[in-house]
Formats: sequence, structure tokens, C-alpha cells
Amino acid sequence: MHRTGSAGPGISAQHTDRIFELFFTTRADSGGTGLGLAFSYKIVENHGGTMTVESEPGEEACFIIRLAVLPSI
Repeated sequence: MHRTGSAGPGISAQHTDRIFELFFTTRADSGGTGLGLAFSYKIVENHGGTMTVESEPGEEACFIIRLAVLPSI
């Protein structure tokens, strides 16, 4: 498991269900394209993992990535 935070203002509850959707952005006015989190989510998913977010408005968002550990050969 890997946890990483963002330095932004947090993510509101109304957006947490959509932030991994392709082209969804709350920052279109500042150049956001809605691709970064969608691509990251898909890469993690393609490797058999999960990516989730924990956030409270006004506080740093925390993204959690879980990947399976393969047994050593």
C-alpha cells in the first residue's frame, strides 16, 4: 500500500465519486484536463490494484494505492 497526499484544498464529497472519471475536472479554469487521476486509476487497475481517496474539504486529500505483492520465485 502506498499513501500520498496532495497540497490542494481537499475534495468535496460531491466530487469524490467522480474524480477518477476520464475528463472530470473541477479545475478547467486553471488548465485541468481531467486526465491525470483517470490515467493513474487505470494504470493501477490494469496491474490488479485499487486506488481510493480520503478527503475532507479544506484538508489535504490522501490517495491510497494498493497493489498485490507477488511471491518471490
